[in-house]
Amino acid sequence: MTWPTTAVATGDLVTAAQLNRLPIALAEASGAAASYTFSSIPQAWTHLMLVCSLQTAAGASVDDLWVQFNGDTGANYINQYLRAVDTTVSGDGTNSATKILAAGVPGQSAGAFSTNILFVANYSAETNHSLVATGVGAYGNAAGTNVRIGLAGGSWIPVAAVAITSITLSPSTNSFVDGSIVTLYGMGQV
Repeated sequence: MTWPTTAVATGDLVTAAQLNRLPIALAEASGAAASYTFSSIPQAWTHLMLVCSLQTAAGASVDDLWVQFNGDTGANYINQYLRAVDTTVSGDGTNSATKILAAGVPGQSAGAFSTNILFVANYSAETNHSLVATGVGAYGNAAGTNVRIGLAGGSWIPVAAVAITSITLSPSTNSFVDGSIVTLYGMGQV
């Protein structure tokens, strides 16, 4: 086997070096829910990646996606975003926030499900943590307008430096609709 240039088949031996480049799906959350929480995240990898396809029942063309770590609801987050909705570009940032603004998602059933990729680097280190999130391909109505793309980033600065063991994703309003799905991957050293 010459993975990663060929697919891994049942019975193939995978070396440790190859495994370190292989994303491992840790958990998946799907369906209608007020939020998705990944808890008891193993500390075996270097980085985490969340791949999301989301829509909310907010009733608006665009809703926001928020992230919290380890159940921390205190004002221990900072974030900044740059986004384009149709032809309007905007950006902003927040200090002493209670969560990180990670991306935009469609807020009504007439739009498409979003594609969001979130990266959490060095999550198992006992330190302050940064998140970079990219939202791509979200649009908020049946006409395919209210298109939103964006880049957001932020940091979690807990009272005491700790590893990330839990991640919660939630919309600004209402809840995720049926058909929404998030997969959590571990990446890097095993």
